[in-house]
Amino acid sequence: MTDTSAAAPGTAPANSRNAAWAPIAIAIAAAGFSLRPPITSIGAVLGFVPDATGVNPTVIGWIVTVPLWCYAAGGILTPRCAARWGLDRTVAGALAIMAIGQVVRVAGGAGLLLVGTTVTALATAVVATLLPVIAGRSGAGVTRLTAIYAPAIGIGSAAGAFLTAPVSAATSWRWGLGVWAPLCALALVAWLRARRQSIDAIPFTKTVAVQRTSVPWGWVLRRWQSWLLAVLFAAWAVTAFGVTSWLPSIYQAAGVDRAQAGMLLGIAAAAGIPVAMLLPGMLRRSRPGLPIAFATAIPAAGLVGLWWMPATLSWLWAVAVGVGLGSLSLVLTLVPLSAPEPAWVTTISAVTHGLGYALAGGGVAALSALQVHTGDWGAVLWLLLAMYAVQAAAGVAILRSRLRPATPARAS
Repeated sequence: MTDTSAAAPGTAPANSRNAAWAPIAIAIAAAGFSLRPPITSIGAVLGFVPDATGVNPTVIGWIVTVPLWCYAAGGILTPRCAARWGLDRTVAGALAIMAIGQVVRVAGGAGLLLVGTTVTALATAVVATLLPVIAGRSGAGVTRLTAIYAPAIGIGSAAGAFLTAPVSAATSWRWGLGVWAPLCALALVAWLRARRQSIDAIPFTKTVAVQRTSVPWGWVLRRWQSWLLAVLFAAWAVTAFGVTSWLPSIYQAAGVDRAQAGMLLGIAAAAGIPVAMLLPGMLRRSRPGLPIAFATAIPAAGLVGLWWMPATLSWLWAVAVGVGLGSLSLVLTLVPLSAPEPAWVTTISAVTHGLGYALAGGGVAALSALQVHTGDWGAVLWLLLAMYAVQAAAGVAILRSRLRPATPARAS
């Protein structure tokens, strides 16, 4: 997609336009930051919740898996919500629901924990699906805004992993999970402020009411690039959720104490932050296969290290696996770039997130069942390794297609 940030005749000067873009940049970064702590915090408190509530491991496993299914449902429903209420209102409502859901899940026992996690994950899916749409429709250019919010997602993942376990150990699991609810409230305030101050300078909030918000799913599903994006996203989600949910348990099984295992998860999440910043630019400037090779070969090596000698050089394996977490920015950049026109982006993003998370939910559930059946993490690690091979194959195929648009007749 082309950058439309240059001032047209009769528009405001560049400096005033840049100043007007500052609130939306802050808001989209805050929204991205708030996406992951509600999910990564679950894995960080797995060792605390059973002791406090008596919830059996099967229920805990379901609570870990349910966000993926909710992400799938939320991604599928997002185009309808955006068409009815508009992009900015839909994001604002989802942020509010995220904050409420996180309060609900720490207000009682296993039932409220499951309900609150479900509601939070559904709202998170809506925000996650619409952020690539906003980046694709903004005059700042897709790589510019993706380079803002994708690292923010990684920073949020790292914060959730680093802080949740210490807070839970010092207080309780309820505080460890509930501490992230105000974060969503602050993101909502930033979003409403940006909408009020910058509405005339932000193309997506100004034109969404007069443009078609999305196109039919059939148009998108007839393009093989859309299926590749869904497969790429699904393979990434399986590895990402596998790492964030089970990495501390893998280290603990190897003899690493619980506090250090939680810190290693935080190291993995932090390692993905600079990767998320670099990959969108690499996609523009390097050979097609280089970003994919970088984003899959390094974390694959980290998984091999985890299988071979997890307690030795444990920090190195955490950093290597964390590189794969940062590759989300590559997928998110490909979503709007694959759209022939802005109206396609919402549906393409919904297909990528909805179908991708549905596939990933089955994959994570299968991995969880395998671990419970065998009691060993080796098979899980090797299947996660296979997911990196799937990412590499799907990613290279998408990039080599040069993201050809749909035919004019179908896109009209």
